[in-house]
Amino acid sequence: MKKRFSIFTLCLLLFSSCAFAESYVPGETATALLSAGSEEGNLVSAELSFQLEAVPGADIPAEPSLEAIQELLHSAHLSVSAGKIQNGIRLELAGTYAPEGSKDSAQLTAAVNLLEDGIEIESNLLEGNRLTAKWETVFALLSSLSDNPEDVNVLIESLKMLQHADLGALISSSAQDISSTVEVLPEVAAELLKPYLATLNDFTATLDVQKKENVPAQDIFPAAEHESIITFTSAQLADLLNMLADQLEKDVQLAALVGNTSEIAADLRLSASNLAVDNKTYVSVIDYNSSRLPFSLLLSEYAPDGSSTVFMLLLSPNESGLGAEVLFNLYETDAAGALGNDIVLACSIVPSADGKSFDFEAALNASESNVDYMMANLAFKTEPLTGSLPGSRTDLGMTLVVPDEQAQASYLFALSSSKTDKDGETFQLDGTFSISDAVTTIAQDVQMGMTINPANGGFDGLLWAFLASEDIGLEKLGLSIALDTPPYEPADLTEVALETVTNDEMNTLILQVQQALLVQADLFLNLLPEGVIQTTPAQ
Repeated sequence: MKKRFSIFTLCLLLFSSCAFAESYVPGETATALLSAGSEEGNLVSAELSFQLEAVPGADIPAEPSLEAIQELLHSAHLSVSAGKIQNGIRLELAGTYAPEGSKDSAQLTAAVNLLEDGIEIESNLLEGNRLTAKWETVFALLSSLSDNPEDVNVLIESLKMLQHADLGALISSSAQDISSTVEVLPEVAAELLKPYLATLNDFTATLDVQKKENVPAQDIFPAAEHESIITFTSAQLADLLNMLADQLEKDVQLAALVGNTSEIAADLRLSASNLAVDNKTYVSVIDYNSSRLPFSLLLSEYAPDGSSTVFMLLLSPNESGLGAEVLFNLYETDAAGALGNDIVLACSIVPSADGKSFDFEAALNASESNVDYMMANLAFKTEPLTGSLPGSRTDLGMTLVVPDEQAQASYLFALSSSKTDKDGETFQLDGTFSISDAVTTIAQDVQMGMTINPANGGFDGLLWAFLASEDIGLEKLGLSIALDTPPYEPADLTEVALETVTNDEMNTLILQVQQALLVQADLFLNLLPEGVIQTTPAQ
């Protein structure tokens, strides 16, 4: 069965947090510029441009004409704008097709103002008119077209609320609520855990616990000041689960928070009944020091036939003393003591001397029959950017192999963030990844980012995202988005109110819109480069 590597791309995001110099907080400048540019009177505008550069081949056919498609994408632009205006908000959408060197262009624009008492609609198809309507009129019109007028009413009320929305205050309020919850959470958790900790203490008092001091090093385990060896059986573990179930069933406070705890208690009792007949023995060995590493945990499960399953965790300082080495091992042995399934994960975590960044590396190997992936290497490193401007760079790398399919996936990403020389901020991600099996290899490059700078009381900037794959002849595919905050200046248009317009006037207006739309469509089709639209010769 074929396996997918996309899940590991998601895993990379778990390691994508960065550490930065104290004088530079990533995102702080960009957030301030976005907030300032969103004030009333400005429109936040985003203009999209598309780009395609490729070499015709087996994967990229030459027909329809590749050059024609490239020209089409280069000449097509889409812009979206939004902003607060007096007594409401404004939304704009515009599409333009303007081939280079041509005096003509096809354009379609639409804008809507959501105001206190109604809406206003503008478009180049309305030929100098602005269509207005009270909310009552909009409600009546939409209700006549809908099977459920109540849904229409909810929609209109939601639109009217948009103009009063204060996103900054909402975020601030939510952050305060979360902060308050986090502050009291430890106290609540400690109170709820008290009876369960007492139950655990009562259970521990019944176990066979042996303690040793100044334990010497043995095999891969370093010397430790203290050691505790705890032995218990599956029957005793079943007793613990039943005790916890008893506590759950009478825990009124926890039930008020999580709902029906009786179901959880029932599951615990079912697990307890299964453990009671297992007749297994468990041995836990814990080695630790009073104030520093190393620390180790060895938990072994022994079946009546002599087979075992062992989980091992070892934390030890690295050679520099600044970081730690982490080793996880889960393995099985049969009745004769032969090693069976084996999973080993080794990690290294090394913080910088100033504590502002750290290096992370990991390796995973598995011989377990139902483990399909083997992680050959995982690296994570954050460091300050070199240069005069403050910033930081994070490198992430990972190699995965699937031995039974002779498949391999490699990922390498670099994320950077820094101030700009215009008192703005820029972010960029550069990445490469490749996937190969016994027959083919596909390698792709990814680049995306954002730059934002102050300009004219607001901001301007650029968003971009591009993909390239030389294996299939794709040199660049993606889009760039130009950001701007132009001031809102109402156009001098003739207002046409739906409440007072006659049927003849409405029919005339509809006819004007249809004719204007046909003109723009005809312009667009005539401006298209040859080869984009394929025609079939008449028979």
